[in-house]
Amino acid sequence: MYTIHAILKPLRAPQYWVALALHTRKYGHCYVHARKRAPGGIVGMYEGIVFFHGSYGRSLQAGGHKFKVHARYEGTGKPVPSAVLQGIISIK
Repeated sequence: MYTIHAILKPLRAPQYWVALALHTRKYGHCYVHARKRAPGGIVGMYEGIVFFHGSYGRSLQAGGHKFKVHARYEGTGKPVPSAVLQGIISIK
């Protein structure tokens, strides 16, 4: 599904992206730190799971941009279940 596989870098600490993906699922959006953002939105992969972010909008009252972080399987492109993401956080 992803044709730019060559530029995907393995994530050393996926907990940050897992936590943001779960936060997005719970609240509908999250904030991604400026240094963690990638130009194309795809930030990396961890054990066959690709993490990427997309802009959601801007909230002047909240003081910053909103993002959505997604986690999908590399081969099929299907969303990763929340139970699998929670397992990654609890193991590491």
